Amino acid sequence: MTGAAGSMMECLKCHTPLPNGSKFCYACGADVTGGGTLGAGASGTEALMQRLQRLVEGKYKIERMLGKGGMGAVFLAHDLTLEREVAIKVLPPDISMDEHIVKRFQQEAKTSAKLDHTRSAMRTSVGSCIAT
Repeated sequence: MTGAAGSMMECLKCHTPLPNGSKFCYACGADVTGGGTLGAGASGTEALMQRLQRLVEGKYKIERMLGKGGMGAVFLAHDLTLEREVAIKVLPPDISMDEHIVKRFQQEAKTSAKLDHTRSAMRTSVGSCIAT
């Protein structure tokens, strides 16, 4: 990271210039905070799960977090209508307003939707919402 207020910082992994105060690199998804904000600790994970559950109430029941990384977190959920297990991937709130990250996330969804293999997950929908 570099310099004074109002200046740019740099991703430590791929060296992409980023706006000062960025938490994740929009090019490679790396955490540039030096810590990690997505569900940091048990209380952060629980808060993220509760927030997600409010957003999908009546459609899915969030069971647990399966994993997390620079591009988001994946949760195991139960589809209440189709009565099956599903995975729900979400962007962390602090990077979900970054246009580059959102485009990358959407491209990942489009690419994975084209896959057809017994060992790959089936993409059934992509959406967005603003949580408060």
